[in-house]
Amino acid sequence: MGAYALNTSIFDVQVAIAIGILGFLFRRFGMPITPLILGLILGPNLELQFRRALQISAGDYGTLWASPLSKILYLVLIHCTLYSNYYSHHAQSSQGCCGEIVDD
Repeated sequence: MGAYALNTSIFDVQVAIAIGILGFLFRRFGMPITPLILGLILGPNLELQFRRALQISAGDYGTLWASPLSKILYLVLIHCTLYSNYYSHHAQSSQGCCGEIVDD
C-alpha cells in the first residue's frame, strides 16, 4: 500500500513485490542478503570513483596498484576471496557431531 501511495503507480508495487520475492528466494536458499544490499548501495559510487581515477591517470590502469598500500589491499582481498570457502569447509569438517573439536 505504501509503494502505491507514494506515486500512485502500479510499477512501484510491482518493484516492491519483485524485491520481496528476491529476498524470499535468498533466504530460502541460504544466501546472504548483505552483500547484495552493499553492492546496490555502494556500486554506483564505486563506479564513479573508478571512472574518475582512470580519467586522472589518462586511462592507465597501472595507477590502481602502483602504491604499496594498494598492493597489500589487493593481496588481502584475493586471499579472503580464494580461501574463505576452504576455511569454512575445514572448520565444519573438524567438528564432531555435537560441536566438539576432532583432532585430525
